[in-house]
Amino acid sequence: MIDAYVDSCDIWLKWRQTDWPRLSADYFVARHTPPLRTAKTLERHAGPSRILFTGSKYVLGLDRDRLSRFLSCVCALGHPIDWYLPGTDDVRATARSLTQNPLFAVKEPVEKSHLFDLMSDYDVGLHWAPMAERVYDPDYFDSAASNKIGEYISCGLVVAHAGNPGLSFIPDDICVVYDPTEPEVGARQLAAAISDTEKIFQMRQLTQAYHHEVLNFERQWEGVIQHLMRASS
Repeated sequence: MIDAYVDSCDIWLKWRQTDWPRLSADYFVARHTPPLRTAKTLERHAGPSRILFTGSKYVLGLDRDRLSRFLSCVCALGHPIDWYLPGTDDVRATARSLTQNPLFAVKEPVEKSHLFDLMSDYDVGLHWAPMAERVYDPDYFDSAASNKIGEYISCGLVVAHAGNPGLSFIPDDICVVYDPTEPEVGARQLAAAISDTEKIFQMRQLTQAYHHEVLNFERQWEGVIQHLMRASS
């Protein structure tokens, strides 16, 4: 009875095909991503590459010690991390307790439209779904179908992630992959990869182009809309 179905992640699509082996409908992957944004001239930022994190309070339910060690090490290596965290004051207080390094800050929540403007002040967008926590939530690690990925890319940020299978679609030239099995090792990998600020700036330019050419709402839904138009004609 189903003519077509849409998933936001390649991994989810594979799961669907496994669960429904008799399903013969057309299928599409339309990733979470904002509408096409007007291209803005990217600016070089003085000092070390700055990291933005927009993880929800869900992250605090993972292995908190591992996250604390990772954040502490990245900041100790000279890279500022700002975490824009929605939720209650208690949630933000818990996040602030993860490290006392002055380069780490937990910010108050802001409206999404304003957050997009703030993102231009950063170089790297962090995604935290570590391999070491697969036993906690393997689906979350594998799929990594997160709104923040599309948002980071739409704002010209280099994406830093833990090698999640669901993020394998991101081109190598706009992302940094770190191994979080040992937080300090992963932190050093990330810090080393973003230490060349000129290279990071060039990657940001490629990221912005990728948003305009591939990863925007209009382009992602193009195939679905065309399918619906053909079906209704």
